[in-house]
Order: sequence, then structure tokens, then C-alpha cells
Amino acid sequence: MRKNRIAAPQVDRIEELKAALISVSTRAKYRVFTGRTGRAHRATLANIIERWDRGRSIFGVTDLHIRDSKMETVIDPDILSYFNLLRLSTVEAYEQEMFSFVISTRGHVTDSHSDDPDSSNYCFTGRKLWLMWDTFEGLDAGLEDVERCPVYGTAKFDMRSFVALESSRWGVVESGQTLFLPGHYTHKVITLEKYLGVGGFYVSLPNCLRSLARWHIHSPLWLSPATRHRNRNVLADISTTACDRVRRLRRSSDRARENWGVEYLPISDNSFRREYGKDQIEKLFQIESFRKFANTLET
Repeated sequence: MRKNRIAAPQVDRIEELKAALISVSTRAKYRVFTGRTGRAHRATLANIIERWDRGRSIFGVTDLHIRDSKMETVIDPDILSYFNLLRLSTVEAYEQEMFSFVISTRGHVTDSHSDDPDSSNYCFTGRKLWLMWDTFEGLDAGLEDVERCPVYGTAKFDMRSFVALESSRWGVVESGQTLFLPGHYTHKVITLEKYLGVGGFYVSLPNCLRSLARWHIHSPLWLSPATRHRNRNVLADISTTACDRVRRLRRSSDRARENWGVEYLPISDNSFRREYGKDQIEKLFQIESFRKFANTLET
């Protein structure tokens, strides 16, 4: 009896969420990756939810974008991303933000990949196994990343090599849990039970310094030859936005500073200086926008 009293409200909420998604009046079609090979095709939202409910085929959807769409009638993205500097910055920086529904059935595997910003993943229902490792340590050990390697088929992955990495991590995310993943982690994700959740990209104050350092050293994925001209100032834009936010928070309430993680900024600064060598730090401080933000944290 006790189990039923706890489980029933959760079931009701999922049924309500499914009904809300199906009721969204859109004829748009979204990419669906089906089978163990991840073949892509497109389907309507109603069809996706219907197939997910049946759970008879293996498929996954990750680009069902919520922000600035009719999906915002179902869920408010700001609940899980109010601390996101990208949404407060320039148009070009804002375009690097993503917030979408993540839907998959049991057995679906998301191949090894990395996301430039940090990411959050909240689970409404289901279970996923996450395998995570530092992108560049993994590349040195022969573990491929589909965002950074010319992959034909699936990315090379070896369990022995994975567990031998100093940075290797793994864990299960299930109903009611949120995973916050640093952007320097490549990840491979296996759906254990049919999954419905939301995921987003963000830049937060506590990890902003390390994210900017990583992007300046390795170049962000979104700064491709095709987008270099348009996005050339994005790193400086993010740095400026972060500086402005820190200065405003110093005049704000304790609650606001707590919500934005101000108390963790000294820890972030110390972590950055431990992670990067003296030569790298000197090169980074030659970049004006980076230096200004780093100095803002110290004042």
C-alpha cells in the first residue's frame, strides 16, 4: 500500500506531461534516431510520444527544443537555467544555449560525444547509465568523440581504456534526479528504462573561468570555419556578461548571491589555478577579456 501511495502521483504527473506534449499544436517534425545503428528520420511530436509510450522500438530524440517555442506552454526552461549567463549575453552567445526534451526507449545508446558548455539533465521518469571522462584524456587513450573525431559508424570505445582513465566516472540518473555535467567531459549514455527528461546547455559563474580557459586553449566546437566570423567575439561577450553579473551581485541580496553561486567563486579560482600550469595561465592573462574577468573574481 505504501508503495502505491508514493508511485501513483508520479504516474499521474507523467501522464499529464504526455498529454500536454501531445496537445501542443505543431506540425513540426523532429529528428528521431532509431535502432542500434542510430538511423535518423523525422516524426511529429504526437507520433514520438505514442511510440515512446508503447516502447516497442529503440529510438531517441534530443533536439526537441523548448526555448522560444510552443513547448514553453508545457515547461518553463528558466526553472533549471535561471543561472545561465548565455541567456543574459549577446545574441551570438545566446545561440549557444540549448534547452530541450530528451526522450528515449530502453536500449537506446547515445554515442560518445561532448557538449561545449556545461549541461544539465533532469529526469522525469526512466533510468540512464552515464559513462563520462575528460575529453582530452580520452582522446589521448584512443577513445573517440563524435564531435572531435572523423567517426564512421560508432566512436571507438574500449571499457578497459575507459576504467583506466583518471577522469572516468559513471552513474545512473533516474526519476527526480538532475545531472550537472562539466563541458570538458565526453559522455556515452545508455537508456536502461524508457526515459523522459529535459536537458540544457549553460555557463554558470562558478565554472565560467575554467570554461573560458578551456575554450581559449582548445577552441570551442561552435567556432568552426563556417561560423568563425559570426562568433569571433562570443568568448569576450561571455566574459563581459560574467564581469557585469559579479559586480551586480556584490550589491545584491544574500539570496541572490546564493542562487548564483557567488560563495563558490574563490573555490573556482583556486581550481583553475591548480588545473592550468603557470605558462598556460600567463598566456590566458594576455587575453584582455579573460584577464578582466579573472581579476574581477579577486577584487
